Amino acid sequence: PDDTFLWVCFFCNNQYRIKAAGSQVSPQELKSTFEHSLEQVGQMVIMMDDFFSPIYITRAWCIFETYICLSKGLPMTMIVPPGAQADFARKLDNGAGLANVQKKFYAIDSKHARATKPEDAQLIKDLIEQSVGFEAVN
Repeated sequence: PDDTFLWVCFFCNNQYRIKAAGSQVSPQELKSTFEHSLEQVGQMVIMMDDFFSPIYITRAWCIFETYICLSKGLPMTMIVPPGAQADFARKLDNGAGLANVQKKFYAIDSKHARATKPEDAQLIKDLIEQSVGFEAVN
């Protein structure tokens, strides 16, 4: 369609570029920018690497951004590479697929999530604690 847009947070809300420019942007400002942009786009696509050991659910910003999407009631679509889809289908046929995926997602732990820089992880965790808390995000 002519009105399809793709907002990639890495390009639009890039924490590294902001820091390199010497800007003093707080985690709250990054959160606000993400919330506003996500509301404008109206939905979120999560690009996962795998269903059974997804790196996505171990990353602090990824977990927090997913929480924001859910808290805003916006639609979310999860996509994976074709190989991961085929692996999921095989395991689903064996009866173990869905239970294993549910186990991984129920084990999301925002308190121990990582970021490239430990100080970034701490900023995100502080933001979570100051807003809704880890349990709500998990």
